[in-house]
Amino acid sequence: MTHRKLSKAPLQEVVFELRWEGEIQNSDYFDEGYDIAVGVYHKNIKESFPIHKKLFQEGITVFGLPMHQYWKGEQKWPVVQHGPCVMAVNDIEENYTWEESFKPLIFNNIKELTKAYEKPLKFNQLSLLYIDIFKDLDDVNRFVSDNLNISFNSQIIGFERSEQFNFYHKYVIDEHSTLNLTISTANSSSIEPQNFNALMVNINFIYAGYFSFDSIEGIIEKAHSKTSSYFKNLLKKEYYDSIV
Repeated sequence: MTHRKLSKAPLQEVVFELRWEGEIQNSDYFDEGYDIAVGVYHKNIKESFPIHKKLFQEGITVFGLPMHQYWKGEQKWPVVQHGPCVMAVNDIEENYTWEESFKPLIFNNIKELTKAYEKPLKFNQLSLLYIDIFKDLDDVNRFVSDNLNISFNSQIIGFERSEQFNFYHKYVIDEHSTLNLTISTANSSSIEPQNFNALMVNINFIYAGYFSFDSIEGIIEKAHSKTSSYFKNLLKKEYYDSIV
């Protein structure tokens, strides 16, 4: 299925994340090849991502969290992140297209990552997250009821309307895959911090289980197909057609 880019997309950020198995020593997890791989990986991608930023102070390493960011330019997206047993690729709506930009960006960085480690990585989790924000809404509750194929109506007498909410659904796709939906009110105004006049929609496909480098393409294509189809079907047809 071909998914075209929406002309009025509410997309704020798309995040691909890849994780691999670590080692255990004295009850602590660690990434065996990480100390050497940090420098090698940076060297491998430096031409495309020349701006290096450390996320933690020197000497601090936190397993499973990105320690380093590599930017396309000074605060210029996309950005690649690397830490012990984790790599992420982030981009924003301005640059995003699936086939032409984001998918190749994912693969190129995974290839350079695997080259940076002496031993093969045992991949065990992959996720693709889309963060959409519908801004400057006059009435968030009305926007949901008018434009989304989902309902938050309360039947509790005296508490029928909620000014702020956080809604979560988890769908099982197969034995390894889930699709996770979070819908919450948000503030899109720095002038009125208590004015929750926006709606944030996060759709996150997660694959958990061992997989090889050769199987990554099939998994991320499935992730993209599921998240795109879910987003389209989450919106009522009239509203979806208005942003195509």
